[in-house]
Amino acid sequence: MQKTTSFPKEKIRLLMLEGIHPSAIRLFKDSGYGEIELLKSAMSESELLEKIQDVHLLGIRSKTQLTEKVLNAAHKLIGIGVAISGIDKCVSFFIESCSQILCTIKNKTTGKVQWY
Repeated sequence: MQKTTSFPKEKIRLLMLEGIHPSAIRLFKDSGYGEIELLKSAMSESELLEKIQDVHLLGIRSKTQLTEKVLNAAHKLIGIGVAISGIDKCVSFFIESCSQILCTIKNKTTGKVQWY
């Protein structure tokens, strides 16, 4: 059974930074997401401010700094995927970067969900 979204998948914009593995990009493409931009490195705050305005889903690793200014400019952002090892790093990242919004962190290994 094909799952549908309230917004067409082919119009959902993804920005994947810091060399997210090509298999992840392939999964998104195979699932019907059409607008995917993949960059090999992190972006500065000013670069992110230009890009983030039209992004729905953001994929990052540990070098990207999501400041309050960047998050406030992300009017269309519905999700952030963080590919880093260690849930402790992920928790501290979200507490520092997303202190003004409600965050859900799910540990892929254990399935444990935490709210911050």
